[in-house]
Amino acid sequence: MDSHIETVIHKKSGEKVEINWFENTTSPDVTTPRLGEEWDSVDRGLASFVNSYIKSVNDSGIPFRLHSVTLDGYRTDSDGQKKAKDAALKFLEEVKERTGKVIVFYGSPGTGKTHLSCAIAKRMLLGGAKSVIYTTASQIARDVRSTYTKNADTTEKAIIAQLIGASLLVMDEVGVGLGTAHEQDMIQAVISGRYDAMKPTVLVSNLKMDDLRQNLGDRLIDRIREDIGVMIEMAWESERKNKLRQATR
Repeated sequence: MDSHIETVIHKKSGEKVEINWFENTTSPDVTTPRLGEEWDSVDRGLASFVNSYIKSVNDSGIPFRLHSVTLDGYRTDSDGQKKAKDAALKFLEEVKERTGKVIVFYGSPGTGKTHLSCAIAKRMLLGGAKSVIYTTASQIARDVRSTYTKNADTTEKAIIAQLIGASLLVMDEVGVGLGTAHEQDMIQAVISGRYDAMKPTVLVSNLKMDDLRQNLGDRLIDRIREDIGVMIEMAWESERKNKLRQATR
């Protein structure tokens, strides 16, 4: 079973904690260099912090394979990668003040867009964000469609309200699976609603700018660029392809 270790710092005590996230499980192993595996029986404050963080990551919707990603772990071999990471760090600083900032990572697949977006989400959880939601545009559309059935246990209005109300929303795969104009309008309404509610949003898309404009609309794209956020193009070679090429040499 694959696993990935994440190191976090408990601000109150300064204690370093290692969380070993196992693939496809919600129960990672936790140790500390000083307290070892008995950390939870030694320091209740530390245990509460770690357990709350693990639960928040599990509840956020962040994919299991990305539970261990961090901003420190994002590679910056190129100027473009450094610019993307710097933009993520600046975004985190700006949202400490209550703002409706939007950051958009778009461009080629395999360039670390989802890594950065999930690392932002986890950093906010470590900072005490009450609710973080990671989802995809197509999942939002499916969830809303499910409310149209006779025995639905929620409503479209309730789903949109939850998305707008989250401390942070990470919406991945923007531009995928939106089959109707209504669904596109709904995604735009969520983004605009979060801005009006002064809630930060991260958008991720494999689309090029022209296609992203067609999907989100010129008005929203221009509003993000000129007023409420930043758009970071990530168009370098896929890291997955690069690793595959290295492995086959």
